[in-house]
Amino acid sequence: MMLATLATCFSTPASTSATEDITRLNAAAQRYAQRELPRGTTVTAGGLDARLQLPRCATQPQGMRMIGNPASGAATVEVRCLASPGWKLFVPVRTQQRSYVVVAKAPIAAGTVIAPEQLERVEQAVRGATRGFMTNIPAVAGRVARRHIAAGAVIRPQWFTAANVIDRGQTVTLVARAGGVEIRSRGEALQAVGPSGLVKVRNLSSGRIIEGRAQDDGSVLVN
Repeated sequence: MMLATLATCFSTPASTSATEDITRLNAAAQRYAQRELPRGTTVTAGGLDARLQLPRCATQPQGMRMIGNPASGAATVEVRCLASPGWKLFVPVRTQQRSYVVVAKAPIAAGTVIAPEQLERVEQAVRGATRGFMTNIPAVAGRVARRHIAAGAVIRPQWFTAANVIDRGQTVTLVARAGGVEIRSRGEALQAVGPSGLVKVRNLSSGRIIEGRAQDDGSVLVN
């Protein structure tokens, strides 16, 4: 099978009927990409030079493979004429996927705990699949907004952080375990901290400053 060269592609055809229709090339690329990509993905083929002139394929041009990362929103499909004499070319395609994502129903102020009723899950067209977007409400609700979030904004993971389980100045329970024995005492947290974070605490009995790891229940586990 002969592959068309650039000279062949842009040469003047003997007649209009002998020239390949660009819409057939785009359709072949679009059909192939649609088969290969997840259901719900919108594919648009185009971008070929309008001056492109190929011998008309005796059969329907066929998509053969996809090049690039469709999740990024752009890729290329190799399209071939399988009849003789054959040719191949590469057709640009743009892709857009739809997915359920979490969005803010109303503005969310920075530094506030995000409530479930401030969120909703909606289906939207997204680029890059669901990378960089939150897809379920429980993973966001109860966290603290790091920045102001506008109503309708798709929630991104870098926009929130875990809520503090211990606040600065809070009286906490210190828990020490050794050899099956557990000892508890009272302390004052010297800093705020989220779940599993290290926190400095002043023991209210001895006055010593010790470091432990914050637990989900607000206690501090020390070694």
